[in-house]
Amino acid sequence: LFLARGTANSTGRIAELLAFNSLFFVAFFTILFTQRQPDDRHFWNYCRKILSYGAIALTFALVLLAGLGLAYIFLISLNDSYSSNIFEYIASGCIFFVFPTMTLCYIPERSQLQDNSLNFSKLLKIFTQYCFLPLLALYFFILYFYLLFIIVSWDLPKGTIVYMVSASVLFYLLLLFLSYPAYMGEENRIWKFVAHYGALLALPLVALMSVCIGYRIAQYGITIMRCYVVALNLWFYGILLYLFFTKSRKIKWIPISFAVILLAVSVGPWSIANSTFRHISRSLVSICEKEHLLKDGKLVADKVNEYELAHRHEVPTPLLTQYKYLRSNFEESECENVFESHSEENFDILDSIYWWRSVDGREFFPEVETIINDRPFDQYDISDYQHFAVGRTWTEEDGSAIFTTNSGKRFAIPDSVIVNMYKTRG
Repeated sequence: LFLARGTANSTGRIAELLAFNSLFFVAFFTILFTQRQPDDRHFWNYCRKILSYGAIALTFALVLLAGLGLAYIFLISLNDSYSSNIFEYIASGCIFFVFPTMTLCYIPERSQLQDNSLNFSKLLKIFTQYCFLPLLALYFFILYFYLLFIIVSWDLPKGTIVYMVSASVLFYLLLLFLSYPAYMGEENRIWKFVAHYGALLALPLVALMSVCIGYRIAQYGITIMRCYVVALNLWFYGILLYLFFTKSRKIKWIPISFAVILLAVSVGPWSIANSTFRHISRSLVSICEKEHLLKDGKLVADKVNEYELAHRHEVPTPLLTQYKYLRSNFEESECENVFESHSEENFDILDSIYWWRSVDGREFFPEVETIINDRPFDQYDISDYQHFAVGRTWTEEDGSAIFTTNSGKRFAIPDSVIVNMYKTRG
């Protein structure tokens, strides 16, 4: 029902599959612990055991894969008639059958699920207390310093701050999970402070993330990834406040809430992908109507070309931006529903005008720099030209490209000439 959309590799379909896999993975670890408990000691011990045995099972599967792969190499060295995809079957069997089957064999019995101990191994203690925690403190210090700089300079944050804050908060949540016995044992004041007040320290950084993604959307509009960042940002607020008020005693709700929210925003007609598609589609149609590119619901190719020439200094034009995003992130069958009528014909016209400029990630003409850099002049018949310049020694001045020949002579070619040459000869 949820995967009814026939998209094979679009961003929306990938998000759906990740959501279902995340929910399955989280359910595997949490479904046995539905009874109310004052804390999550049982859950933490169960996760520790399963992950440890899973690592052993994965090591065994990889060793088996290496051994069988070596045997396969021996066989093909003696007889070239063996199928070339046998190794793919061997790898699939080891990774997707042997590894999970062995892991499932180590699921504790019901009596063993009531393990209430707080076993904090020396190796885990050294890693979390002397490596992970100092690095996380460094990340928080850098982000707070940047936050102070923004407040003093009264400047808007850079877009990359979203990734830095997201990584830092996710690392903090991972640290809470790994160090659960340390702060639940109440033996170390540092861990108690991290568990109780760490979430409170992270909240101003999450607010900085909100400002950054809000400014990014205001500048460039919404996309699927930006909407997921907004969802992640809202989840950060909720989970950090929950951890602060519960003193991080219920860590199992970290993965549960994440998986549920990811599923909620990734499936159904209300999903981020579908909502983004509707918004971008309306924006594309609105531009066509505003610029009078439609006649009886059908795009006029000449008018689209005139629109591009009139907006040649906007890189890229709003129409091209919407078109490229739809083509890059949604299937052709979905794009055919953008226009109320003549949708397939309209996209054929847009494809004929734009497709060659976007399939390989290039920008669009008449951006002369892109044309020159992407298409060296030695691919053209230059017998009719007086001069020829090699390399990329050129500048853009007053609507012309200024080139330098091998002998040092400078000459200019108007942008329009380059564009027409590129169109007619390319």
